[in-house]
Amino acid sequence: MSTRGLRAAGLALLTACFLLGSFGASFAQKVPAPEEVLGFKVGADYHLATYEQAVAYFKAIEKTSNRMKIFEMGQTEGGRTQIYAVITSEANMGALDKYK
Repeated sequence: MSTRGLRAAGLALLTACFLLGSFGASFAQKVPAPEEVLGFKVGADYHLATYEQAVAYFKAIEKTSNRMKIFEMGQTEGGRTQIYAVITSEANMGALDKYK
């Protein structure tokens, strides 16, 4: 994996952690910690999440939360499915078509 791909995966994972942390304690209790899915703490020395690990974490969050939905947006240069996540309130999640 290229340095650019590693940076993108790390940034995506860090962004998800930051955004999910802002939803409050009741929401955070339902969502698995990154360590539970990745097997290491985010930011630990000599550990950087791969693209596949970042996607797995996003999917784990989506399974446990009704405030996050993953969408596919195409293929990466490496032929992997590229995703993005919408993180919003329960009310807005039911009206995503309205906000497209």
